[in-house]
Amino acid sequence: TFMIEAHEAKYKADQRTLVLVIKNITDKYKALDLQRQTYLLEKEAERCPLTGLLNRRGLMKKIDYILSEGMKDGFALIFCDVNKFKFVNDTYGHDVGDQVLLRLSSVLRQTIRGGDFVGRLAGDEFLIGLVNKPGKVESVSRKVAERILKSLDRKYPFRRGQENLDLEITMSLGIAQASNVQGVDSLLRNADLAMYQAKTTKCGYYLFDERLRNQDRINSFIREASDSHRNQGFLPFHLQPIVSTVSDLTVGYEVLMRPISADGVLIPVDQFIRYHEDKNSMEVVDRLLVSSFLATFQQDLLENDQFVAINLSALSLCSDRFVDFLIESLRVSWLPFESVIIEITETAFIQSQVRLHHAVELISAQGIRVFLDDFGVGQTGLIQLVNLPIHGFKIDSTLFEQSKINNKARSLLCSFRLFAEQLKMMMIVEGIESDQDLDHLSDMQFEFAQGYKFGLPLPQENFLNKETMMNSALFCSTNPDVDDPFRSAFKQ
Repeated sequence: TFMIEAHEAKYKADQRTLVLVIKNITDKYKALDLQRQTYLLEKEAERCPLTGLLNRRGLMKKIDYILSEGMKDGFALIFCDVNKFKFVNDTYGHDVGDQVLLRLSSVLRQTIRGGDFVGRLAGDEFLIGLVNKPGKVESVSRKVAERILKSLDRKYPFRRGQENLDLEITMSLGIAQASNVQGVDSLLRNADLAMYQAKTTKCGYYLFDERLRNQDRINSFIREASDSHRNQGFLPFHLQPIVSTVSDLTVGYEVLMRPISADGVLIPVDQFIRYHEDKNSMEVVDRLLVSSFLATFQQDLLENDQFVAINLSALSLCSDRFVDFLIESLRVSWLPFESVIIEITETAFIQSQVRLHHAVELISAQGIRVFLDDFGVGQTGLIQLVNLPIHGFKIDSTLFEQSKINNKARSLLCSFRLFAEQLKMMMIVEGIESDQDLDHLSDMQFEFAQGYKFGLPLPQENFLNKETMMNSALFCSTNPDVDDPFRSAFKQ
């Protein structure tokens, strides 16, 4: 590589001469070219190849620069997470999933202001950085979040092969201000916590506040316990009897997961399930529960026509892989299909009722009965009783409690009983804790019941010893807040 320099020189007054100087700059050019190529590669390494947005590396570099330059008082971060993105990938394929990410990238670019930036953190997670005047951080952040949610309030067209799809895309947004954080990691964590709160409460977006830190500690506690159970290959469970109030006999047992920490703190099941539903990991939990139960359940416990009812998430049952695993696991076990009931726990919204219906049909075809759990609360509704080929349902304790003071609730419960009798379904009422509850149940002519009146959820060894079982029923507490080690472990 050469460089030519031209210099004008005058040798005589009437003559002008051009002097050309040729230099060999091969080494220098190579060095400059290498420097340019390195710069381009570094820039390319900071971009997401699919969306062209900043990737994690580029985002962290940019945020770190803003915080180190003394602009933190005017800076805010919005953590954006796509709702039900796994469902889109599993249902329509990764090609449609990529189209969704590209569409969202375009929406986010168009929604932010000129001085702001947006990047794809990982998977279906995006970050938006907002640079404002210190006094306007919160108000501007809220406006941007509202603008994003409003832009997504529609259906978008996508292509799957020759098929046209119209899909709704929603996001949960978490906002965190940089004024009180120590660094990038703290800011990102706060925004993530706020996003998680927005997703849990389904409120669209949430502004971080210090109360979320305690929930973060609880989530970390649950995550550590979950990892421990997976490593051990065992999820502890208890059994609770289901009785006939007519014969005073135990007709079956419900299998209830009892996650516990390494130091012996019992984790409330509702928080444990909610955590794994939000993390899309309920299938892993339910697989572990089924394996643990079948590996350790003592067949001596079942007498005559008694059954065991296993609580499983509807989210898991929407997976063909899980249904195949469930049926095959029961097939190779000693437990007859007719002795098993699958209770569908539907605390999370199920987008594909078709998949759930298909799963129930497959399970029922094997001779395994399927019940709806916690009927009357959450996502479970009358339409499920009509559409799903189920064999019974359980009335949630909340509705039973209302029936003791509300005539409408009482009439509704009685109509459910008649409905179950006509369709030959089994109906079980939960939450029977006292003699008064039992009298009220008998007065409404309900036969099958479950609750502390008949026994606490306990290890199966307790039920093999009838005397121990009766003592546990007589002296159990009806107040869940009493002696709860989990709550005391996380007091503010």
